[in-house]
Amino acid sequence: EPTAYLVGPADDLTPPEYAALSREIFGDTLPGGWTEAAQAQTDRFIAAAIKLRAPKIVGTDQTRATPPVSLRLMGQRFTADSDMLQQLVQPHVPNRTMPSGLDVMAVLGSAYAEELLQERGTLDNAQYREQLDKLRATYADRFDERAWERTAYDAWLTAIKSLVSDPALTGEVAGRTMPAWWQDTAWQAKQLNAGLGSWAELRHDTILYVKQSYSVRSSAPHQGAEPVVYVEPVPEVYGHIIRLVSAVRENLTARGMFPEEMAPNYDEFTRLLRAALLVSTQQTLPPGDAGEQYEKPTADDLRRLRNIASSLKMVETLPPALREALAGKADARMALIADVHTDPMSGQVLEVGVGRVAAVVVPVPGTEVQAYGPIFTYYEFPHPMGDRLTDEAWQEMLTRGQAPAMFILQRFLR
Repeated sequence: EPTAYLVGPADDLTPPEYAALSREIFGDTLPGGWTEAAQAQTDRFIAAAIKLRAPKIVGTDQTRATPPVSLRLMGQRFTADSDMLQQLVQPHVPNRTMPSGLDVMAVLGSAYAEELLQERGTLDNAQYREQLDKLRATYADRFDERAWERTAYDAWLTAIKSLVSDPALTGEVAGRTMPAWWQDTAWQAKQLNAGLGSWAELRHDTILYVKQSYSVRSSAPHQGAEPVVYVEPVPEVYGHIIRLVSAVRENLTARGMFPEEMAPNYDEFTRLLRAALLVSTQQTLPPGDAGEQYEKPTADDLRRLRNIASSLKMVETLPPALREALAGKADARMALIADVHTDPMSGQVLEVGVGRVAAVVVPVPGTEVQAYGPIFTYYEFPHPMGDRLTDEAWQEMLTRGQAPAMFILQRFLR
C-alpha cells in the first residue's frame, strides 16, 4: 500500500487478483502432481487469466501489439511518463525506437522542448505529432491539485510541469511581473534542463519500482552589506513541492511507515521552501502592488535563504542509523544515472543522468547585483543494454572525461 501511494498502482496482475482466480479453479489445495486433471485445471487457469486486465506498459521485448497478461508477486508500477515514452516509439510511431526526455517534457507542456523536437525533425513525423496530441489530451487533467492525493510520483511530475510549462516563459501570463531575461532562449533552456534533471532524479529514485517502457521489435556581495536575497520567481513550483513533502509525510504516517527520525529533515525542508515561496511571491508582484494581501518573509526566512547551503545540508543528511544502513560512497555525490527505456532492435537503452553542477549568473531586477547559483546538468544518450550503467560507473565516466556532451545546456555554457 505505501508503494502504491508513492509510485502508483501495479501494472501487472497482483497476488490478490490471481489468487482469487487460482482458488476458483484449483480450490484451496493445488494438485500434488502433474496429472491429467491438473493439466486441465492449468489450461482453464491460463484461459481465464488471459481475459483479465493486460498491462499498459510493455515491460519486456514483445512483438505482439497487445502485451500478454503478466502475473507477478511484486509487479512493477505504471507511471505516466513510462506510458508517454512507450506511446512515442514504434509501433505507435513506426521506425522510431529510441525516445527522449524531451518527449515527456513536451507532453507536460514545455514549449522549448517542442522547439528542440522541431529542430530535430521529430515533429515532421505526422504520427509522432498525432501521438503527442493524444497524450496531451490523455494527461491534460492528471497533473493538477489532486495529484497530491493520488501518488507522490504524480505530485513530483506536477511540480516539474509547473516549472517547464510556466506561461511566463512565453509571455502568456497576467498579474505577474517577470524580469526581461525570463523569456530569453537561454533561460527557457535552463528551465527545461532543470525539469529534465529533476525527472532523471525521479526515475533514479524509483528505478526498482517503475516499469520501464520498451520499443516493440520491428558575483560577490558588497563588503559589509547583507547579501541580497533573491530566488527564482516561481512561487507555484515552491508551493507544489511543499504540498508534495506534506502529502508524503501524511500518507506514510497514516500507514505507520514514516521514519520519525526523518522529521527534522522534513521540517527544515518545508521551512526553506516556504521562505522561497514568500520571497518569490513578493518578487513577482505587478508594479505598484504593495502586496499587503500576501504574507511577507520574516528575518528567519531571509536568514535561511542566505544560508541555503547549510539548510540543504541539514535536509539531505540522514540520521546516523539510516546513513549507515542505506548510504554508500556513490550516494555522497550528486551525479547519478538511470536507464528508462529499452530498444531491443538496436540492443541499446536510453540512459538519463545528472552530472556535476553548472552555474548560472542572472541580473537581479532593479539592482546592480548579479545572482549566482548552481543548476542541474542533464545528460541523455543511448548505451548498450548489456552494460546498463550504475551510479559508480557513471561517476567514473565523468571523472575520466568520457561522458557525452550535455543534452540541453551545451550550447549556452562557456
